[in-house]
Amino acid sequence: MVKEFSESEKYIRKIITDSEFIFEGEKYVADLVAKPIVEGGGGETKTDAYIVARNTESQKTREIKITFKKPNFSFVENKIKAERAAKIYGKNWSNITQGQIKEIKNEFQKKPLFYFEKTGRVERGSITLGWRYEMEDEGSRKLGVKIKQNIAEQVWANKNASSKYRDGVVDKKIVPMSGVPNYYLNKNPSELLTVDDIFPNLKPMSELFKTHSNITAAFLAQNFRSHKNKQEGNKRHLAVWVVFKVENGKLDCELVFDRPLQMESGHALKNLEECLNNLGIKTWEGFTIDVLSDKLCKSCRSFP
Repeated sequence: MVKEFSESEKYIRKIITDSEFIFEGEKYVADLVAKPIVEGGGGETKTDAYIVARNTESQKTREIKITFKKPNFSFVENKIKAERAAKIYGKNWSNITQGQIKEIKNEFQKKPLFYFEKTGRVERGSITLGWRYEMEDEGSRKLGVKIKQNIAEQVWANKNASSKYRDGVVDKKIVPMSGVPNYYLNKNPSELLTVDDIFPNLKPMSELFKTHSNITAAFLAQNFRSHKNKQEGNKRHLAVWVVFKVENGKLDCELVFDRPLQMESGHALKNLEECLNNLGIKTWEGFTIDVLSDKLCKSCRSFP
């Protein structure tokens, strides 16, 4: 999905590159088209297409900074860490996040942690290490909470963001505010064939702030697939996580609700491995989930 979206962004930039187009009643030439990147890496700017457009009549230039979303888009922030949460919510971010978690605490407690059979998209052999923190546009999942704070500008346009996300690198130079979009495009890539399909459909960001302000905090399971010795990233920061312990010769599980984004998934996995080794269970070569069938306390919920 990420690769597909990245290709769509590249496709849009390709259409605009070296083009002439009409925008807001005036004719322009695209002198520069690029994706502002974060200096030093580590994430992305919100701008998907940074354009230096030259007016063909006055020869004056202007910046057109586009963020692109498909009509069926869902996630607006992912892989959120404590630093990013602080930029979105302010210094009270931890209490706000804890409040969201508290609203659905019972839902977390219902979720299986060990999967002895496949269910939905969760594979047999999966073990939940915790739940990462993301944000959706009008999400409706059970492990989701409508965000009460008005954070539309922070989420959509990087308001209050760190300078490296705000001031992206364009053509090997840091360009102030290049990572803060001023227009958005909400179309299927298949509908975009020429610049005439792009620029008449651009909307100012101020409109997006009003129409897409219903943002939901979404908690997604961070699963370790024991049968593949793999998880989706070792450094996913967890909003809620599992502390594994050995009690009376069995594996015990405790959910941590009051320290959001203070644990990386790699450390949570190491904790699990240490406990299993203490029980005499080798990890992960030759491991099968069935060896845990009689090794789990009641606190370690399983499916089925």
